Amino acid sequence: MLRQIKVTNFRRFDNFTINLKEGNILAGPNNCGKSSIIDSIRILVSCLKSTKRQTPEILQLEDGRIVDAHIVPEHRIGINLANSIHNYNDEDAVIEATLQDGSKGTVLLSRIRPIRFFVEQDGKRLNSASRFNAAFPLNCSIVPTLGPLEQDEHWVEDETIQKGETTRISSRHLRNVWYRKSELQFAAFAADVAQAWKGIEIQKPERQLGHPKFLEMYFSENRLDREVHWAGFGFQIWLQILTHLSRANTNNTVVIDEPDVYLHPDIQKRLLKILRERYAQFIVATHSVEIINDASTLEIVSIHPDLKNAKRIRSDEEYSRLYQYIGSSQNAELARVAKARKVIFVEGKDRKILAAFARRFGFHNLHSGAVPFVELGGFGGWQKAKHAIWAFKEILDLDVSMFCLFDKDFRSDVEVSAFETKFRTEGLNCIVLRRKEIENYLLDIGAIERAIRKRVAEKDVKSPDMQTVVGWLDEITTTMKDRVFAQVLEKTELFYKREQNRDGNGNKNDISAKFQKKWELFEGRVELSPGKELLSRLNERLQDEGIGHLTLSMILQEMKDDDLDPFFRDTLSSLDRFCE
Repeated sequence: MLRQIKVTNFRRFDNFTINLKEGNILAGPNNCGKSSIIDSIRILVSCLKSTKRQTPEILQLEDGRIVDAHIVPEHRIGINLANSIHNYNDEDAVIEATLQDGSKGTVLLSRIRPIRFFVEQDGKRLNSASRFNAAFPLNCSIVPTLGPLEQDEHWVEDETIQKGETTRISSRHLRNVWYRKSELQFAAFAADVAQAWKGIEIQKPERQLGHPKFLEMYFSENRLDREVHWAGFGFQIWLQILTHLSRANTNNTVVIDEPDVYLHPDIQKRLLKILRERYAQFIVATHSVEIINDASTLEIVSIHPDLKNAKRIRSDEEYSRLYQYIGSSQNAELARVAKARKVIFVEGKDRKILAAFARRFGFHNLHSGAVPFVELGGFGGWQKAKHAIWAFKEILDLDVSMFCLFDKDFRSDVEVSAFETKFRTEGLNCIVLRRKEIENYLLDIGAIERAIRKRVAEKDVKSPDMQTVVGWLDEITTTMKDRVFAQVLEKTELFYKREQNRDGNGNKNDISAKFQKKWELFEGRVELSPGKELLSRLNERLQDEGIGHLTLSMILQEMKDDDLDPFFRDTLSSLDRFCE
Protein backbone atom coordinates (compact mmCIF):
# COMPACT_ATOMS: atom_id res chain seq x y z
CA MET A 1 0.00 0.00 0.00
CA LEU A 2 1.23 3.50 -0.84
CA ARG A 3 2.15 5.64 2.16
CA GLN A 4 3.40 8.75 0.39
CA ILE A 5 3.82 10.32 -3.06
CA LYS A 6 6.30 13.15 -3.50
CA VAL A 7 6.80 15.00 -6.78
CA THR A 8 9.58 17.50 -7.44
CA ASN A 9 9.83 19.73 -10.50
CA PHE A 10 6.87 17.83 -12.01
CA ARG A 11 4.13 19.54 -14.06
CA ARG A 12 2.53 22.25 -11.89
CA PHE A 13 4.45 21.26 -8.78
CA ASP A 14 7.80 22.63 -7.66
CA ASN A 15 7.85 20.39 -4.58
CA PHE A 16 4.72 18.64 -3.35
CA THR A 17 4.01 15.76 -0.96
CA ILE A 18 0.82 13.82 -0.32
CA ASN A 19 0.55 11.38 2.59
CA LEU A 20 -1.86 8.56 1.83
CA LYS A 21 -4.26 6.47 3.89
CA GLU A 22 -6.70 3.68 2.99
CA GLY A 23 -9.18 6.14 1.46
CA ASN A 24 -7.94 9.15 -0.52
CA ILE A 25 -10.22 11.52 -2.41
CA LEU A 26 -8.08 14.18 -4.08
CA ALA A 27 -10.24 17.31 -4.28
CA GLY A 28 -9.83 20.70 -5.87
CA PRO A 29 -10.94 22.75 -8.88
CA ASN A 30 -9.89 22.08 -12.46
CA ASN A 31 -6.16 22.52 -13.18
CA CYS A 32 -5.11 22.33 -9.53
CA GLY A 33 -2.90 19.29 -10.18
CA LYS A 34 -5.13 16.36 -9.19
CA SER A 35 -4.61 14.58 -12.51
CA SER A 36 -0.87 15.24 -12.33
CA ILE A 37 -0.74 13.29 -9.06
CA ILE A 38 -2.67 10.46 -10.72
CA ASP A 39 -0.29 10.57 -13.70
CA SER A 40 2.73 10.35 -11.40
CA ILE A 41 1.32 7.05 -10.12
CA ARG A 42 0.63 5.91 -13.70
CA ILE A 43 4.25 6.62 -14.63
CA LEU A 44 5.55 4.75 -11.58
CA VAL A 45 3.33 1.71 -12.21
CA SER A 46 4.27 1.67 -15.92
CA CYS A 47 7.96 1.63 -14.98
CA LEU A 48 7.34 -1.18 -12.52
CA LYS A 49 5.40 -3.34 -14.97
CA SER A 50 7.67 -2.80 -17.96
CA THR A 51 10.80 -3.83 -16.04
CA LYS A 52 9.36 -6.70 -13.99
CA ARG A 53 11.30 -9.43 -15.82
CA GLN A 54 14.50 -7.45 -16.36
CA THR A 55 17.72 -7.47 -14.37
CA PRO A 56 18.59 -4.00 -13.04
CA GLU A 57 21.93 -2.39 -13.85
CA ILE A 58 24.26 -0.41 -11.61
CA LEU A 59 23.82 3.31 -12.14
CA GLN A 60 25.55 6.34 -10.64
CA LEU A 61 23.26 9.32 -10.14
CA GLU A 62 24.20 12.98 -10.46
CA ASP A 63 24.39 13.29 -6.65
CA GLY A 64 26.93 10.46 -6.47
CA ARG A 65 24.62 7.71 -5.25
CA ILE A 66 25.08 4.22 -6.68
CA VAL A 67 21.78 2.41 -7.24
CA ASP A 68 20.37 -0.66 -8.93
CA ALA A 69 18.18 0.83 -11.63
CA HIS A 70 16.31 0.31 -14.88
CA ILE A 71 16.45 2.46 -18.00
CA VAL A 72 12.85 2.62 -19.22
CA PRO A 73 12.00 3.41 -22.87
CA GLU A 74 9.55 6.31 -23.06
CA HIS A 75 7.13 4.41 -25.33
CA ARG A 76 6.44 1.96 -22.48
CA ILE A 77 5.07 4.67 -20.21
CA GLY A 78 1.88 5.29 -22.19
CA ILE A 79 1.73 8.97 -21.19
CA ASN A 80 2.89 12.02 -23.12
CA LEU A 81 5.88 13.25 -21.11
CA ALA A 82 6.53 16.39 -23.18
CA ASN A 83 5.18 18.74 -20.49
CA SER A 84 6.35 16.83 -17.43
CA ILE A 85 9.14 19.22 -16.42
CA HIS A 86 7.99 22.09 -14.17
CA ASN A 87 8.25 25.44 -16.01
CA TYR A 88 10.27 23.73 -18.78
CA ASN A 89 13.55 24.03 -16.82
CA ASP A 90 16.60 21.77 -17.20
CA GLU A 91 16.27 19.90 -13.89
CA ASP A 92 14.97 16.34 -13.62
CA ALA A 93 11.34 15.79 -12.67
CA VAL A 94 11.34 13.39 -9.72
CA ILE A 95 8.52 11.03 -8.66
CA GLU A 96 9.08 9.29 -5.31
CA ALA A 97 6.66 6.70 -3.92
CA THR A 98 7.05 5.26 -0.42
CA LEU A 99 5.24 2.06 0.55
CA GLN A 100 3.87 1.09 3.95
CA ASP A 101 7.01 -0.95 4.71
CA GLY A 102 9.26 2.06 4.06
CA SER A 103 10.68 0.95 0.69
CA LYS A 104 10.91 3.72 -1.87
CA GLY A 105 10.63 3.71 -5.67
CA THR A 106 11.91 6.70 -7.66
CA VAL A 107 11.42 7.76 -11.28
CA LEU A 108 13.63 10.43 -12.86
CA LEU A 109 12.31 12.21 -15.96
CA SER A 110 14.71 14.34 -17.97
CA ARG A 111 14.81 16.38 -21.15
CA ILE A 112 18.22 15.02 -22.13
CA ARG A 113 18.51 11.64 -20.42
CA PRO A 114 16.37 8.48 -20.64
CA ILE A 115 13.85 7.63 -17.93
CA ARG A 116 15.49 6.05 -14.89
CA PHE A 117 13.69 3.96 -12.29
CA PHE A 118 15.24 2.64 -9.10
CA VAL A 119 14.27 1.26 -5.70
CA GLU A 120 15.93 1.85 -2.34
CA GLN A 121 15.54 -0.48 0.65
CA ASP A 122 17.84 0.04 3.65
CA GLY A 123 20.95 0.20 1.46
CA LYS A 124 20.53 -3.39 0.20
CA ARG A 125 21.78 -4.50 -3.23
CA LEU A 126 18.86 -5.25 -5.56
CA ASN A 127 20.87 -6.73 -8.43
CA SER A 128 18.35 -9.28 -9.68
CA ALA A 129 14.80 -9.00 -11.01
CA SER A 130 13.41 -11.01 -8.08
CA ARG A 131 15.17 -8.89 -5.43
CA PHE A 132 14.21 -5.64 -7.13
CA ASN A 133 10.52 -6.64 -7.38
CA ALA A 134 10.42 -8.00 -3.83
CA ALA A 135 11.86 -4.74 -2.51
CA PHE A 136 8.97 -2.72 -3.95
CA PRO A 137 5.80 -4.89 -3.76
CA LEU A 138 3.29 -2.37 -5.03
CA ASN A 139 0.02 -3.89 -6.24
CA CYS A 140 -1.77 -1.10 -8.06
CA SER A 141 -4.70 -1.10 -10.50
CA ILE A 142 -5.30 2.11 -12.45
CA VAL A 143 -8.49 2.65 -14.43
CA PRO A 144 -7.32 4.09 -17.78
CA THR A 145 -8.96 6.83 -19.82
CA LEU A 146 -12.26 5.40 -21.05
CA GLY A 147 -14.23 5.86 -24.25
CA PRO A 148 -17.32 4.56 -26.07
CA LEU A 149 -17.53 0.86 -26.89
CA GLU A 150 -16.90 -0.39 -30.40
CA GLN A 151 -19.99 -0.86 -32.54
CA ASP A 152 -18.53 -4.06 -33.99
CA GLU A 153 -16.06 -5.84 -31.72
CA HIS A 154 -13.90 -8.54 -33.28
CA TRP A 155 -12.85 -11.60 -31.36
CA VAL A 156 -9.15 -11.11 -30.57
CA GLU A 157 -6.33 -13.18 -29.10
CA ASP A 158 -5.56 -13.16 -25.36
CA GLU A 159 -2.28 -11.35 -26.05
CA THR A 160 -4.13 -8.44 -27.68
CA ILE A 161 -6.40 -8.07 -24.66
CA GLN A 162 -3.45 -8.11 -22.27
CA LYS A 163 -1.54 -5.47 -24.23
CA GLY A 164 -4.48 -3.08 -24.23
CA GLU A 165 -6.13 -3.75 -20.88
CA THR A 166 -4.46 -0.84 -19.04
CA THR A 167 -4.54 1.64 -21.94
CA ARG A 168 -7.10 3.96 -23.52
CA ILE A 169 -7.88 1.28 -26.16
CA SER A 170 -9.25 -1.10 -23.50
CA SER A 171 -12.81 -0.09 -24.51
CA ARG A 172 -12.29 -2.01 -27.77
CA HIS A 173 -12.10 -5.35 -25.95
CA LEU A 174 -14.80 -5.28 -23.25
CA ARG A 175 -16.87 -8.06 -24.82
CA ASN A 176 -13.72 -10.16 -25.35
CA VAL A 177 -12.87 -9.86 -21.66
CA TRP A 178 -16.25 -11.09 -20.43
CA TYR A 179 -16.55 -13.71 -23.16
CA ARG A 180 -13.56 -15.43 -21.53
CA LYS A 181 -14.72 -15.13 -17.91
CA SER A 182 -16.35 -18.00 -16.04
CA GLU A 183 -20.08 -18.02 -15.34
CA LEU A 184 -19.35 -17.32 -11.66
CA GLN A 185 -17.17 -14.31 -12.46
CA PHE A 186 -19.75 -12.93 -14.88
CA ALA A 187 -22.54 -13.40 -12.34
CA ALA A 188 -20.68 -11.17 -9.86
CA PHE A 189 -20.20 -8.54 -12.56
CA ALA A 190 -23.88 -8.74 -13.58
CA ALA A 191 -24.92 -8.31 -9.93
CA ASP A 192 -22.87 -5.10 -9.66
CA VAL A 193 -24.47 -3.77 -12.85
CA ALA A 194 -27.99 -4.58 -11.63
CA GLN A 195 -27.44 -2.96 -8.23
CA ALA A 196 -26.34 0.32 -9.79
CA TRP A 197 -28.78 0.35 -12.74
CA LYS A 198 -32.15 -0.81 -11.44
CA GLY A 199 -34.22 -2.81 -13.91
CA ILE A 200 -31.25 -3.66 -16.13
CA GLU A 201 -29.87 -7.16 -16.64
CA ILE A 202 -26.60 -7.67 -18.50
CA GLN A 203 -26.02 -10.85 -20.51
CA LYS A 204 -22.77 -12.72 -21.16
CA PRO A 205 -21.21 -11.99 -24.59
CA GLU A 206 -21.73 -14.46 -27.41
CA ARG A 207 -20.40 -14.96 -30.91
CA GLN A 208 -22.56 -13.13 -33.43
CA LEU A 209 -24.93 -15.51 -35.19
CA GLY A 210 -23.69 -16.02 -38.75
CA HIS A 211 -20.60 -13.86 -38.11
CA PRO A 212 -18.55 -15.71 -35.46
CA LYS A 213 -15.59 -13.34 -35.75
CA PHE A 214 -17.72 -10.68 -34.02
CA LEU A 215 -18.89 -10.66 -30.38
CA GLU A 216 -22.20 -9.31 -29.06
CA MET A 217 -23.21 -8.38 -25.51
CA TYR A 218 -26.84 -7.61 -24.74
CA PHE A 219 -28.64 -6.02 -21.81
CA SER A 220 -32.34 -6.13 -20.97
CA GLU A 221 -34.37 -3.12 -19.90
CA ASN A 222 -38.15 -3.23 -19.58
CA ARG A 223 -38.13 -6.61 -21.38
CA LEU A 224 -36.33 -5.08 -24.34
CA ASP A 225 -32.95 -6.54 -25.35
CA ARG A 226 -30.36 -4.20 -26.82
CA GLU A 227 -26.67 -4.48 -27.66
CA VAL A 228 -24.44 -2.53 -25.25
CA HIS A 229 -23.23 -0.28 -28.08
CA TRP A 230 -26.76 1.18 -28.13
CA ALA A 231 -26.62 2.07 -24.44
CA GLY A 232 -25.94 5.57 -23.13
CA PHE A 233 -22.35 6.70 -22.62
CA GLY A 234 -22.65 6.68 -18.81
CA PHE A 235 -23.75 3.04 -18.79
CA GLN A 236 -20.92 2.04 -21.16
CA ILE A 237 -18.42 3.77 -18.85
CA TRP A 238 -19.83 2.00 -15.79
CA LEU A 239 -19.42 -1.38 -17.50
CA GLN A 240 -15.78 -0.53 -18.22
CA ILE A 241 -15.05 0.70 -14.69
CA LEU A 242 -16.48 -2.51 -13.21
CA THR A 243 -14.41 -4.51 -15.71
CA HIS A 244 -11.18 -2.82 -14.62
CA LEU A 245 -12.10 -3.22 -10.96
CA SER A 246 -12.68 -6.94 -11.52
CA ARG A 247 -8.95 -7.29 -12.31
CA ALA A 248 -7.92 -5.84 -8.96
CA ASN A 249 -7.30 -7.99 -5.87
CA THR A 250 -8.46 -7.10 -2.38
CA ASN A 251 -4.90 -6.06 -1.41
CA ASN A 252 -4.61 -3.65 -4.37
CA THR A 253 -4.41 0.11 -4.50
CA VAL A 254 -7.08 1.26 -6.98
CA VAL A 255 -6.63 4.59 -8.77
CA ILE A 256 -9.33 6.48 -10.75
CA ASP A 257 -9.11 9.97 -12.23
CA GLU A 258 -12.31 12.03 -12.11
CA PRO A 259 -15.05 9.39 -12.47
CA ASP A 260 -17.58 12.19 -11.93
CA VAL A 261 -16.94 13.30 -15.53
CA TYR A 262 -18.81 10.20 -16.73
CA LEU A 263 -21.18 9.11 -13.96
CA HIS A 264 -24.49 10.17 -12.44
CA PRO A 265 -24.15 11.24 -8.74
CA ASP A 266 -25.91 8.07 -7.52
CA ILE A 267 -23.46 5.90 -9.48
CA GLN A 268 -20.55 7.94 -8.12
CA LYS A 269 -21.69 7.05 -4.60
CA ARG A 270 -22.06 3.40 -5.57
CA LEU A 271 -18.50 3.42 -6.92
CA LEU A 272 -17.19 4.91 -3.68
CA LYS A 273 -18.95 2.19 -1.69
CA ILE A 274 -17.38 -0.57 -3.83
CA LEU A 275 -13.91 0.95 -3.46
CA ARG A 276 -14.21 1.16 0.33
CA GLU A 277 -15.56 -2.33 0.80
CA ARG A 278 -13.38 -4.34 -1.60
CA TYR A 279 -9.89 -2.86 -1.80
CA ALA A 280 -7.05 -2.15 0.62
CA GLN A 281 -6.61 1.40 -0.68
CA PHE A 282 -8.18 3.73 -3.20
CA ILE A 283 -7.11 7.07 -4.70
CA VAL A 284 -9.78 9.04 -6.55
CA ALA A 285 -9.31 12.51 -8.07
CA THR A 286 -12.49 14.58 -8.24
CA HIS A 287 -14.12 17.99 -8.01
CA SER A 288 -17.57 16.41 -7.50
CA VAL A 289 -19.45 17.84 -4.53
CA GLU A 290 -21.50 14.61 -4.43
CA ILE A 291 -18.40 12.46 -3.86
CA ILE A 292 -17.02 14.92 -1.30
CA ASN A 293 -20.31 14.96 0.60
CA ASP A 294 -20.37 11.16 0.67
CA ALA A 295 -16.76 10.82 1.88
CA SER A 296 -15.87 9.46 5.29
CA THR A 297 -13.87 11.42 7.85
CA LEU A 298 -10.28 12.10 6.75
CA GLU A 299 -10.76 10.69 3.22
CA ILE A 300 -10.77 14.13 1.58
CA VAL A 301 -7.37 15.52 0.57
CA SER A 302 -7.20 19.10 -0.74
CA ILE A 303 -4.70 19.59 -3.59
CA HIS A 304 -3.22 23.08 -4.02
CA PRO A 305 -0.17 23.51 -6.28
CA ASP A 306 1.11 26.55 -4.37
CA LEU A 307 1.52 24.57 -1.14
CA LYS A 308 4.23 22.07 -0.19
CA ASN A 309 1.86 19.42 1.19
CA ALA A 310 -1.62 18.14 0.48
CA LYS A 311 -4.04 18.88 3.31
CA ARG A 312 -6.36 16.23 4.74
CA ILE A 313 -9.73 17.76 5.66
CA ARG A 314 -10.76 17.26 9.29
CA SER A 315 -13.18 19.94 10.50
CA ASP A 316 -16.38 21.63 9.31
CA GLU A 317 -14.43 24.85 8.88
CA GLU A 318 -11.94 23.09 6.59
CA TYR A 319 -14.82 21.58 4.58
CA SER A 320 -16.25 25.08 4.12
CA ARG A 321 -12.90 26.38 2.90
CA LEU A 322 -12.62 23.43 0.52
CA TYR A 323 -16.07 24.12 -0.98
CA GLN A 324 -15.06 27.76 -1.43
CA TYR A 325 -11.80 26.65 -3.08
CA ILE A 326 -13.63 24.36 -5.49
CA GLY A 327 -16.27 27.00 -6.19
CA SER A 328 -13.64 29.68 -6.80
CA SER A 329 -14.91 33.24 -6.25
CA GLN A 330 -18.66 32.64 -6.37
CA ASN A 331 -19.28 34.07 -2.90
CA ALA A 332 -17.54 37.35 -3.74
CA GLU A 333 -19.56 37.68 -6.94
CA LEU A 334 -22.83 37.12 -5.09
CA ALA A 335 -21.95 40.00 -2.80
CA ARG A 336 -21.79 42.32 -5.85
CA VAL A 337 -25.25 41.29 -7.02
CA ALA A 338 -26.94 43.24 -4.21
CA LYS A 339 -25.31 46.43 -5.48
CA ALA A 340 -25.99 45.96 -9.20
CA ARG A 341 -29.54 44.56 -8.81
CA LYS A 342 -28.69 42.46 -11.88
CA VAL A 343 -26.74 39.23 -12.37
CA ILE A 344 -25.64 37.10 -15.30
CA PHE A 345 -25.36 33.38 -14.59
CA VAL A 346 -22.90 31.51 -16.83
CA GLU A 347 -21.13 28.16 -17.01
CA GLY A 348 -17.54 27.72 -15.82
CA LYS A 349 -15.08 30.34 -17.05
CA ASP A 350 -17.33 31.60 -19.86
CA ARG A 351 -17.37 35.15 -18.46
CA LYS A 352 -13.73 35.81 -19.41
CA ILE A 353 -14.32 34.80 -23.02
CA LEU A 354 -17.62 36.71 -23.12
CA ALA A 355 -15.82 39.83 -21.91
CA ALA A 356 -13.16 39.37 -24.61
CA PHE A 357 -15.81 39.03 -27.35
CA ALA A 358 -17.66 42.08 -25.96
CA ARG A 359 -14.46 44.15 -26.02
CA ARG A 360 -13.54 43.04 -29.54
CA PHE A 361 -16.95 43.73 -31.09
CA GLY A 362 -17.90 46.89 -29.19
CA PHE A 363 -20.51 45.69 -26.69
CA HIS A 364 -19.45 48.26 -24.09
CA ASN A 365 -22.10 47.67 -21.44
CA LEU A 366 -21.30 43.97 -21.31
CA HIS A 367 -17.57 44.65 -21.26
CA SER A 368 -17.73 47.27 -18.50
CA GLY A 369 -18.15 44.65 -15.76
CA ALA A 370 -20.82 46.66 -13.96
CA VAL A 371 -23.11 43.63 -13.87
CA PRO A 372 -21.52 40.70 -11.99
CA PHE A 373 -21.26 37.17 -13.33
CA VAL A 374 -21.91 34.09 -11.19
CA GLU A 375 -20.80 30.63 -12.31
CA LEU A 376 -23.28 27.77 -12.49
CA GLY A 377 -22.66 24.08 -13.13
CA GLY A 378 -24.48 23.66 -16.42
CA PHE A 379 -28.17 23.06 -17.16
CA GLY A 380 -28.66 21.48 -13.76
CA GLY A 381 -27.69 24.76 -12.09
CA TRP A 382 -30.72 26.72 -13.33
CA GLN A 383 -32.63 25.97 -10.14
CA LYS A 384 -29.75 27.50 -8.14
CA ALA A 385 -30.12 30.68 -10.14
CA LYS A 386 -33.86 30.77 -9.55
CA HIS A 387 -33.45 30.12 -5.83
CA ALA A 388 -30.77 32.80 -5.56
CA ILE A 389 -33.15 35.41 -7.02
CA TRP A 390 -35.89 34.25 -4.62
CA ALA A 391 -33.47 34.58 -1.69
CA PHE A 392 -32.55 38.14 -2.63
CA LYS A 393 -36.23 39.05 -2.82
CA GLU A 394 -37.60 37.26 0.23
CA ILE A 395 -34.64 37.52 2.60
CA LEU A 396 -32.87 40.74 1.59
CA ASP A 397 -35.91 42.50 0.06
CA LEU A 398 -33.97 43.14 -3.15
CA ASP A 399 -35.47 42.91 -6.62
CA VAL A 400 -32.72 41.37 -8.75
CA SER A 401 -32.99 40.70 -12.49
CA MET A 402 -31.15 37.73 -13.90
CA PHE A 403 -29.96 36.51 -17.28
CA CYS A 404 -28.79 32.89 -17.70
CA LEU A 405 -26.42 31.81 -20.47
CA PHE A 406 -25.78 28.08 -20.92
CA ASP A 407 -23.55 26.04 -23.21
CA LYS A 408 -25.46 23.66 -25.47
CA ASP A 409 -23.08 20.82 -24.58
CA PHE A 410 -24.26 17.65 -26.41
CA ARG A 411 -27.99 18.37 -26.09
CA SER A 412 -30.46 18.20 -28.96
CA ASP A 413 -32.16 21.22 -30.53
CA VAL A 414 -35.48 19.95 -29.16
CA GLU A 415 -34.19 19.84 -25.59
CA VAL A 416 -32.64 23.30 -25.92
CA SER A 417 -35.92 24.73 -27.20
CA ALA A 418 -37.88 23.08 -24.37
CA PHE A 419 -35.40 24.40 -21.82
CA GLU A 420 -35.62 27.99 -23.08
CA THR A 421 -39.43 27.78 -23.21
CA LYS A 422 -39.51 26.67 -19.57
CA PHE A 423 -37.55 29.78 -18.63
CA ARG A 424 -39.75 32.11 -20.66
CA THR A 425 -42.95 30.76 -19.09
CA GLU A 426 -41.53 31.75 -15.72
CA GLY A 427 -40.64 35.23 -16.94
CA LEU A 428 -36.88 34.64 -16.84
CA ASN A 429 -34.17 35.60 -19.35
CA CYS A 430 -32.26 32.63 -20.75
CA ILE A 431 -30.25 31.82 -23.86
CA VAL A 432 -28.64 28.49 -24.68
CA LEU A 433 -25.73 28.72 -27.11
CA ARG A 434 -26.24 26.85 -30.38
CA ARG A 435 -22.74 25.38 -30.32
CA LYS A 436 -21.22 22.89 -27.91
CA GLU A 437 -19.46 25.57 -25.81
CA ILE A 438 -18.47 29.21 -26.09
CA GLU A 439 -14.99 28.38 -27.45
CA ASN A 440 -16.67 26.96 -30.55
CA TYR A 441 -17.47 30.51 -31.66
CA LEU A 442 -13.72 31.06 -32.14
CA LEU A 443 -13.58 28.26 -34.70
CA ASP A 444 -13.61 30.47 -37.78
CA ILE A 445 -11.23 29.21 -40.47
CA GLY A 446 -10.38 32.65 -41.82
CA ALA A 447 -9.52 34.07 -38.39
CA ILE A 448 -7.49 31.01 -37.45
CA GLU A 449 -5.56 31.08 -40.75
CA ARG A 450 -4.79 34.80 -40.33
CA ALA A 451 -3.67 34.26 -36.73
CA ILE A 452 -1.36 31.45 -37.88
CA ARG A 453 0.06 33.66 -40.62
CA LYS A 454 0.84 36.40 -38.11
CA ARG A 455 2.43 33.81 -35.77
CA VAL A 456 4.55 32.43 -38.62
CA ALA A 457 5.85 35.93 -39.41
CA GLU A 458 7.61 35.82 -36.03
CA LYS A 459 9.43 32.61 -36.94
CA ASP A 460 11.46 31.18 -39.83
CA VAL A 461 8.88 28.58 -40.93
CA LYS A 462 6.54 28.18 -43.88
CA SER A 463 2.98 29.36 -43.41
CA PRO A 464 0.29 26.73 -44.13
CA ASP A 465 -2.45 27.72 -46.55
CA MET A 466 -6.12 27.68 -45.62
CA GLN A 467 -6.70 24.25 -47.18
CA THR A 468 -3.97 22.77 -44.98
CA VAL A 469 -5.52 24.29 -41.84
CA VAL A 470 -8.91 22.89 -42.85
CA GLY A 471 -7.26 19.49 -43.33
CA TRP A 472 -5.78 19.60 -39.82
CA LEU A 473 -9.15 20.46 -38.31
CA ASP A 474 -10.81 17.69 -40.35
CA GLU A 475 -8.28 15.16 -39.02
CA ILE A 476 -8.86 16.25 -35.42
CA THR A 477 -12.65 16.23 -35.61
CA THR A 478 -12.63 12.81 -37.33
CA THR A 479 -10.98 11.31 -34.23
CA MET A 480 -13.73 12.86 -32.09
CA LYS A 481 -16.70 11.68 -34.13
CA ASP A 482 -17.60 8.44 -32.32
CA ARG A 483 -17.17 9.98 -28.89
CA VAL A 484 -19.25 13.03 -29.79
CA PHE A 485 -22.03 10.87 -31.24
CA ALA A 486 -22.08 8.67 -28.12
CA GLN A 487 -22.60 11.78 -25.99
CA VAL A 488 -25.25 13.24 -28.31
CA LEU A 489 -27.09 9.91 -28.32
CA GLU A 490 -27.03 9.58 -24.56
CA LYS A 491 -28.24 13.14 -23.94
CA THR A 492 -31.02 12.84 -26.52
CA GLU A 493 -32.26 9.47 -25.25
CA LEU A 494 -32.20 10.70 -21.66
CA PHE A 495 -34.27 13.72 -22.64
CA TYR A 496 -36.95 11.71 -24.41
CA LYS A 497 -37.02 9.17 -21.60
CA ARG A 498 -37.37 11.92 -19.01
CA GLU A 499 -40.11 13.62 -21.00
CA GLN A 500 -41.76 10.23 -21.64
CA ASN A 501 -41.84 11.09 -25.32
CA ARG A 502 -41.78 7.93 -27.39
CA ASP A 503 -42.15 9.37 -30.89
CA GLY A 504 -39.68 8.78 -33.70
CA ASN A 505 -37.43 11.67 -32.67
CA GLY A 506 -36.06 9.54 -29.84
CA ASN A 507 -35.17 6.66 -32.12
CA LYS A 508 -31.43 5.99 -32.43
CA ASN A 509 -31.60 5.73 -36.22
CA ASP A 510 -33.25 9.16 -36.44
CA ILE A 511 -30.72 10.66 -34.03
CA SER A 512 -27.87 9.09 -36.01
CA ALA A 513 -29.23 10.35 -39.34
CA LYS A 514 -29.52 13.93 -38.07
CA PHE A 515 -26.04 13.73 -36.55
CA GLN A 516 -24.48 12.38 -39.77
CA LYS A 517 -26.16 15.09 -41.84
CA LYS A 518 -24.74 17.81 -39.61
CA TRP A 519 -21.32 16.19 -39.32
CA GLU A 520 -20.84 16.08 -43.11
CA LEU A 521 -20.43 19.86 -43.15
CA PHE A 522 -17.55 21.66 -41.49
CA GLU A 523 -20.07 24.07 -39.91
CA GLY A 524 -21.79 21.08 -38.32
CA ARG A 525 -18.55 19.74 -36.85
CA VAL A 526 -17.79 23.23 -35.51
CA GLU A 527 -21.16 23.17 -33.75
CA LEU A 528 -20.89 19.67 -32.28
CA SER A 529 -17.21 19.16 -31.42
CA PRO A 530 -15.70 20.08 -28.03
CA GLY A 531 -14.26 23.52 -28.85
CA LYS A 532 -11.68 23.72 -26.06
CA GLU A 533 -10.28 20.30 -26.94
CA LEU A 534 -10.25 21.03 -30.68
CA LEU A 535 -8.28 24.25 -30.18
CA SER A 536 -5.89 22.50 -27.79
CA ARG A 537 -5.19 19.73 -30.29
CA LEU A 538 -4.78 22.24 -33.11
CA ASN A 539 -2.13 23.93 -30.96
CA GLU A 540 -0.36 20.59 -30.54
CA ARG A 541 -0.22 20.32 -34.34
CA LEU A 542 1.06 23.88 -34.67
CA GLN A 543 3.77 23.14 -32.11
CA ASP A 544 4.80 20.06 -34.11
CA GLU A 545 5.04 22.23 -37.23
CA GLY A 546 7.33 24.67 -35.39
CA ILE A 547 4.75 27.46 -35.54
CA GLY A 548 3.97 27.73 -31.83
CA HIS A 549 0.58 27.85 -30.17
CA LEU A 550 -2.30 30.30 -30.69
CA THR A 551 -4.03 31.94 -27.75
CA LEU A 552 -7.77 32.65 -27.82
CA SER A 553 -7.02 36.37 -27.94
CA MET A 554 -4.80 35.90 -31.04
CA ILE A 555 -7.71 34.29 -32.90
CA LEU A 556 -10.21 36.83 -31.61
CA GLN A 557 -8.05 39.74 -32.76
CA GLU A 558 -8.15 38.35 -36.31
CA MET A 559 -11.94 37.92 -36.40
CA LYS A 560 -13.76 40.36 -38.66
CA ASP A 561 -17.34 41.53 -38.12
CA ASP A 562 -18.58 39.09 -40.78
CA ASP A 563 -16.79 36.20 -39.05
CA LEU A 564 -18.95 36.42 -35.92
CA ASP A 565 -21.78 33.90 -35.90
CA PRO A 566 -25.12 35.77 -36.29
CA PHE A 567 -26.81 33.93 -33.42
CA PHE A 568 -23.89 34.64 -31.11
CA ARG A 569 -23.89 38.30 -32.16
CA ASP A 570 -27.58 38.52 -31.20
CA THR A 571 -26.75 36.86 -27.88
CA LEU A 572 -24.02 39.41 -27.14
CA SER A 573 -26.42 42.19 -28.12
CA SER A 574 -29.12 40.86 -25.74
CA LEU A 575 -26.61 40.65 -22.89
CA ASP A 576 -25.36 44.16 -23.67
CA ARG A 577 -28.91 45.58 -23.46
CA PHE A 578 -29.44 43.71 -20.18
CA CYS A 579 -26.34 45.41 -18.75
CA GLU A 580 -27.53 48.96 -19.55
